[in-house]
Amino acid sequence: MTGGTGVPSRIASLDGLRGCAVVMVMLYHFTAPFSDTADFATRGALRLLSFGWTGVDVFFVLSGFLITGILTDAKGAKGYFRTFYMRRALRIVPLYYAALAAIFVVPQFLSSPVAQRLKIPFSDQAWFWLYLQNFHRLRGLSGQFTGHLWSLAIEEQFYLVWPIAILLLSRRRAFQLCGGLAVLALAMRIPWLFVMPGPGRSVFWATPTRLDGLVVGAAIALMPRGTRGLQPARRIAIPVALVALAVIGFVYADSGYFAIANPILRSFGLTAIAMLYGSLLVVAVLRPPRLISAVLESKPLAFFGQYSYGMYVIHVPLLIVLGSSGVTGARFESFIGNSLLALIAYTTTLLAATVVSALLTWHLFEKRFLSLKRHFIVDSTSRKEQAVQIPVAQ
Repeated sequence: MTGGTGVPSRIASLDGLRGCAVVMVMLYHFTAPFSDTADFATRGALRLLSFGWTGVDVFFVLSGFLITGILTDAKGAKGYFRTFYMRRALRIVPLYYAALAAIFVVPQFLSSPVAQRLKIPFSDQAWFWLYLQNFHRLRGLSGQFTGHLWSLAIEEQFYLVWPIAILLLSRRRAFQLCGGLAVLALAMRIPWLFVMPGPGRSVFWATPTRLDGLVVGAAIALMPRGTRGLQPARRIAIPVALVALAVIGFVYADSGYFAIANPILRSFGLTAIAMLYGSLLVVAVLRPPRLISAVLESKPLAFFGQYSYGMYVIHVPLLIVLGSSGVTGARFESFIGNSLLALIAYTTTLLAATVVSALLTWHLFEKRFLSLKRHFIVDSTSRKEQAVQIPVAQ
């Protein structure tokens, strides 16, 4: 990635942010079997971990930031569209389509009761093959296997149109577009929820209403490519984060946990989450305090960040498969006799299984496609402007 004024030459903390995001999401899903517990300590842990689904919003902010930086610095380069789309496809599509094949295609050739429940018409599958699944939710077992893939559709739709916007607009106009889209997303969510309460939950998955994180990240990427750099953002990062935390705290107080169904959360709360993670991104980019830096640049989080995509795609199907094989929260609790210890042991087991699976898919499958990215490199000699080089792992 290339970058602008006031940004360090290597942003090591971004892998840590990505690692935090995937761990948050996995813990959120892995602790779900304990949601009915009566144990006080376990309920407290679940309230805290109920914030974990917002790890998806960390991914959105990071994607907006990294992709916008790449596109902005590639303007004027030969093969602008071809290079971007091929590199994104090689990173995202192979594992995703392999997962869809395992969920939708393989069961067609099996006769087990589980396979029968996974056989669905191609008219339902097509939404997933075309990255439109956030507009068509499945029910039953197929819906459980694929329910987490909605966020990949939003990102892919963003990747499809954002290169055009960045190419056609000046940096200033692109920045204004980011602000306008963030306001539009909030403006669409409010009537969607309060005027049309029936379909209100779908506001959580629709692309126009979930653009906040992507465009906040994009705006942060555009700032250092101007004359003032990221310093204005740095001055307001902490105040913005405090306001966002106040909104988040209100949702906790209103619901007792961070409930997706809370209408305040699905309207103003989603904007607050985007602003919170945008502020964290600014701090992470501009030399964060020593404690934050030590956490984000730690080897464990960097490891999770490196393999985060595979973990995200795999972890829910793995959870279901292991559950059907007897690896359940209830069995752990029955064996251990303590709800909190069972939760820790159960989630640790699932995390370990996900890590092993992600490593296998990476080394046996993903990296073979990623090696092809060397054929799609931006030709900097044809660019109109030369940006300061800022490598970021992609």
